[in-house]
Amino acid sequence: MVIVLAGMVIAIGLAGCRNPFVRPTAPSAPVTPPRTPVTGQDAAHEAIQAVTGDMTALQKGDYGTAYGMLSRDSRQQHTAANFEQQGQQGMPLYDLQTAKATISGDTALVELQQTEDPATHGFRLVRESDAWKIVYRGGIPGSPDPE
Repeated sequence: MVIVLAGMVIAIGLAGCRNPFVRPTAPSAPVTPPRTPVTGQDAAHEAIQAVTGDMTALQKGDYGTAYGMLSRDSRQQHTAANFEQQGQQGMPLYDLQTAKATISGDTALVELQQTEDPATHGFRLVRESDAWKIVYRGGIPGSPDPE
């Protein structure tokens, strides 16, 4: 910026100068795309996939994968070592083709038919970070007691 004052030329650097006619703007926050709710058959299908994936991991003895499929709250209540110890006690066999899901907002109930008797077992799930996670409070990992 150059200013002429009484015949003298004064050069002033622009660094640090503000234009009084321009309002400073606040830095914009990163834009997070809105979460697309999963509903209906898509939600039911994803919940069933979570349970069948968990059961498959348990049947293979892959307790690390199965533990990672638990809800945050369930992982806070059970260590991975405790989960594996409980899992080694055995588990019922399920007909994974009979799975049925009931969705209610961010919670789900997936029911599986046991193969050795006519009983069914319900698995409670919660939606966390756009994924269905299994609620495990007690029992054995292959037959968790959600409450």
